[in-house]
Amino acid sequence: QRAPLTGLNVRGSRGGPSPRPESVLGSDDRGMDTPTPPLVLTAGDIAAMPLVALDPTIPGVAHRIVWRSNSSVAGVMKIDAGQHLGRHTHRANHHHMWIVDGSAEIVGKLVGPGGYVHIPAGVEHDLDARSTTGCTIFYLYLPPSV
Repeated sequence: QRAPLTGLNVRGSRGGPSPRPESVLGSDDRGMDTPTPPLVLTAGDIAAMPLVALDPTIPGVAHRIVWRSNSSVAGVMKIDAGQHLGRHTHRANHHHMWIVDGSAEIVGKLVGPGGYVHIPAGVEHDLDARSTTGCTIFYLYLPPSV
């Protein structure tokens, strides 16, 4: 059995760094988000971004960060058939997910294409594709005040 994940946050899995396109975001000297130009990515643009393992100890789970600020992240996660993320919580941010392709069990319910899930901060959950053909999820991590 896989050990539960802890400490996931907007800086990447387990608090580690993840790609940050500096041309897209910035922060002022107080660490607050500053205005940035609009970002438009085609499906091809996103597909060309590196698919990075979410955590090297979790096989078959990878993502692409498409946008981030000091407090929020938008990305696309791929979970291979027969894999799962492991039970974990997010301390501060809400986790919003839209299933783009495939299906996964999330908080006890099988969710497929077009489905939406909201996990409030502090709620333990897993993204489990062990009994499915895998899935692709568009996700947002947003602070509760957004």
